Amino acid sequence: MYHERQAGVTGVGTCAVCACNNLLQNRFFDKASFEAISQGLPESGHSLSLIGKRYSIGFYDANVIVAALEMAGMHCSWHDSRTHYISPDDICHDTPFKEASAADFVGVVINVGSPSVQFQGVSFGDSGNAIRQAMGMAKHWICSRPLDGTWFAFDSTHASPDLIGTVEDAAAFLTACLASEATIIKVFRLHQP
Repeated sequence: MYHERQAGVTGVGTCAVCACNNLLQNRFFDKASFEAISQGLPESGHSLSLIGKRYSIGFYDANVIVAALEMAGMHCSWHDSRTHYISPDDICHDTPFKEASAADFVGVVINVGSPSVQFQGVSFGDSGNAIRQAMGMAKHWICSRPLDGTWFAFDSTHASPDLIGTVEDAAAFLTACLASEATIIKVFRLHQP
């Protein structure tokens, strides 16, 4: 099981890079590739848009994640944040585009904030990160996905992936994320005609 951590490999402010690599279960992206994608997006790409573009500090926004995952052959679908509950069927079956099926589902990328999400005794979101708090950015990208039928959460600040459990447990986890005003992006493999 592939689990990329921010410390050392990618550096501070690159939780989005780690979340995408963990979702894909391979080191597909690095900070330089995310910087290149960010530079190509109009007035976005970093949570600190202009400062981030000038000084390459990371802290990427959802637009960079979506563009990166699309480059990797994925399709991204935003979960409607007005819905504060996710059922097991909503996770991978209720797709807004007809080309995808449950078999194409890869996982979810989640932007968790402050307060951090508590689930099964584990804290996700690392809202205590002093650098992010000092910059006014208490948000953190993680991902969650099934591997051989069992769901895991991949937080780049944790030493290893965290067991979530069944799809019902995953629905409860994602509902807890929504309760903390998280952004959830569902990711599917895109089949080219």
